[in-house]
Amino acid sequence: MTHRVLIAAELKNLLEPAQLADLDVTWISVDQPTPKGDWVAIVPLLSRWVGGTELKQLPNVRIVANCAVGYNNVDLVAAEMRKVLVTNTPGVLTEATADLTWGLILATARKLVEGVDLVRSGKWTGWHPEQLLGLELRGRTLGLFGAGRRRGRPSRSSSAKRAPDARTRASCSLRATS
Repeated sequence: MTHRVLIAAELKNLLEPAQLADLDVTWISVDQPTPKGDWVAIVPLLSRWVGGTELKQLPNVRIVANCAVGYNNVDLVAAEMRKVLVTNTPGVLTEATADLTWGLILATARKLVEGVDLVRSGKWTGWHPEQLLGLELRGRTLGLFGAGRRRGRPSRSSSAKRAPDARTRASCSLRATS
């Protein structure tokens, strides 16, 4: 049995054909209004409002599978009145947020953005020992307020195929983890 579903067109390149095998998919971009029809599911992004008017145009819809951490774009009362299940993707951005936080910390401490701006402006004339030094992070303590979804679990990052030797680990204050 094939199910008719509306899926955000922006997700097209992120889904494998096998995942869509038993579905009759209609791709809908963010700038298109929600069409009227007999779809049983809609998979919107946060940028698409799904309220009473939209649900009225989709009388057979049984689920709004929101591709977002929250569901601020869905009228939950209207969905409940029509017995439409609303889901979201909590936690999908947890690791990415932690990674980007570290990136911002490093970029801020080492004046990375200022350095890029200097080079792009054409005003960089060459290296200088005091230029864009930023803040030395070794030996510093970082205080974090609020652990977020990670609940204080430490970040682990390991993408190297080969572990650094003991001398390198010691000089960089690294410790081996399993």
